[in-house]
Formats: sequence, structure tokens, C-alpha cells
Amino acid sequence: MTVRRTLAVLGVLGFLSGSGPALADAITDWNLITVQTLGAAAPPRPGPSGVLDLSKVHAAMYDAVQAIEGDFEPYAGPIPGATGSPEAAAAKAAHDVLVSLFPAQTASLDLIFQNYLANHFLSANDPGVAVGQQAALNVIAFRAGDGS
Repeated sequence: MTVRRTLAVLGVLGFLSGSGPALADAITDWNLITVQTLGAAAPPRPGPSGVLDLSKVHAAMYDAVQAIEGDFEPYAGPIPGATGSPEAAAAKAAHDVLVSLFPAQTASLDLIFQNYLANHFLSANDPGVAVGQQAALNVIAFRAGDGS
């Protein structure tokens, strides 16, 4: 239960340090989806792995949004010419990192992503989706071999 409480606290902190009101829903929504995905992992992730997984998702969402908005330096790498919806970018970045970490949950994560786009009137063809995909790839590559 301690890991779940830690994840919940990190989720709140992630929300409080999020990008801003326009993206609060996307970041908050995908933080919750991440925590639920971590909780559904079978077998459960050992030790602090859940915290590291959550941080990878947030790093990818951060890079996806920042690539479009351009306010701050990226974490894992730049994405030149990024355009599109920051919400779609954040959702795709989170989705792709989660799929890489929890391949057994791919089908449910795909459905969650598709529903998220539809419920937020976002298109799967929005350029932000490609930005989110690249942000996830960058974070996955950057954190490869870190033991989590």
C-alpha cells in the first residue's frame, strides 16, 4: 500500500507543477490512467519501479507539450517543427510510454487512448499525436538501461 500512496502523492505533485490550466485536464487524466495502469500490473512492479514509471510518463508528456509550446528546454530531446494539440501530444506520449512499460495492457491502453481522443474532440490525425509519439520514443531511449 505504501507504493500506491507514494504514487498518489506524486500524482498530486505532478498536477500542481503541471503546465497550466489548458493542459491540466490532459496531464491529470493521464496521471490517473498511469496510476491505474501501475495498480493493474501483474505481477506488481518491484520496489520504486512504479515511481520511475510514473516519472517516465510525466517526462514524455512534458517534452510533448514543450515541443509544441516552446516555453522550456526539453528533458530527453528536442522535437523540431512540432505542431498540433498539446492535449493530443500529452495523451499519446503517456500512452506510448505506458505501452512500452506494460505491453500486456496494450489493448486496454489503446482503447483508453482512442476514447480519450474522442471524448476530447481530438483527431487521431492531429499533428500533436506524432509529437507525443516522438516524445515517448525520446524518453524511452534516454532512460533505456536505467534498471526500471
